[in-house]
Amino acid sequence: MTGTSAGDRLAALAGWLLLAAVVAAGLAIFARTHLARFDGQRAPAASAAAAALALPPPHCANGITVPDPAARPALVADCQALLLHKDALRGEGELNWSAYLPIAGWDGVALTADGRRVGQLRLESRGLTGRIPAALGQLTGLRVLHLDDNRLTGDVPVNLAGLEAIASLRLGGNGLTGCIPSALRERGAALGGLSVLGLPYCTCAKGRAAPPANAGLVADCLILLGAKDQLRGEAPLDWSPDLAMEDWDGVSLTDDEPRRVASLKLRSRGLTGSIPAALGGLTELTGLHVGADNSLTGAIPPELANLTKLQEFYAGGGNSLTGGIPAGFGNLTGLRVLYLTNNRLSGAIPDLSRTALEYLNLRGNRFAGRIPSWLGGVASLQRLNLRGNRLTGGIPAEMGALPLLEELLLGGGNALTGCVPPPLRGVGVHDLDDLGLPDCAPR
Repeated sequence: MTGTSAGDRLAALAGWLLLAAVVAAGLAIFARTHLARFDGQRAPAASAAAAALALPPPHCANGITVPDPAARPALVADCQALLLHKDALRGEGELNWSAYLPIAGWDGVALTADGRRVGQLRLESRGLTGRIPAALGQLTGLRVLHLDDNRLTGDVPVNLAGLEAIASLRLGGNGLTGCIPSALRERGAALGGLSVLGLPYCTCAKGRAAPPANAGLVADCLILLGAKDQLRGEAPLDWSPDLAMEDWDGVSLTDDEPRRVASLKLRSRGLTGSIPAALGGLTELTGLHVGADNSLTGAIPPELANLTKLQEFYAGGGNSLTGGIPAGFGNLTGLRVLYLTNNRLSGAIPDLSRTALEYLNLRGNRFAGRIPSWLGGVASLQRLNLRGNRLTGGIPAEMGALPLLEELLLGGGNALTGCVPPPLRGVGVHDLDDLGLPDCAPR
């Protein structure tokens, strides 16, 4: 090569570049023609080759898997759900699902008559060794799901209960464990007889909600499931033995074992029912929040006074509770917050002097009688709002000795008389000027 001229070297280089271009073009034609034949096990390599050759990415909207994807977004979503969870389902089995093969040619897949959804998934006797993906519950156009006579393991996903169009569900002949979602109980016969699985339907003691060994949490589960319909009214609550209790709407469990229900935070859930007396059996409950944008009616059950660990009870806002505050609330020595605004509660305010109240808000109700003198003995009290009731009489002098009081609201419809204890003028937030009462003479 030492005697080769610069012109000769340039000509040789141009020849090599031309050859490389021809080879690249040939590879591109081969890939476009044959890449769709690759099965699912070779999909990662196919994806890399596609990227190198500027082919469409491995996505169901690439125009190959779903023809005219813009007009079939639901089918694209079905396709993607299957593609993303293929490995979990097949295990060591074989499925040809690929982004470079039209979905109508995928193993076991059949489309609906209009071609806009996956309508059937027939994968019986395919040697599948994986698990049933919860994502199959997204295929809401599915009418047939046959996974029988494989070697599938794991649970029956609760998400399958969302397949409202399903007419035939066959899962037998596998190694499934756990329990059958209770939401499928009433549809069992129509779906081909889930009894062939030999599994129980999920319950509090035999389900996903609570560990069977935790008798206390199982008992809490039964209480909440029994109270669910009364509390929610026409609102949705996802409480179910098919779902772990820690994932239930508004339910929080204790951190320490054995775990129990620690709080119910159901504010602004659109509840239209009433407060169930059965909630009084949640012996570890510290917080009960059923206020804000709910529309609960009925009385505050006296059974709630059995919640000896209760610290906060919120039921104010859009509710229309009637009756009074149960007298037994006076025995809740750990109660710090009682928030019952804008209901229709009436009667006298009961003795709560043994509680640890920091915030008492009864604004916008129909409480009558006098402001109780025992309020002056609740040294922990920081905020007191009694506006908009039907209270009469004077302001107890004892309230002037409350050491932590920082908010005092007593006007807005009450008919108070007498005078204002001078120490109360020093409270940070108050409406005492609205009362039109003089200060009491110094003693």
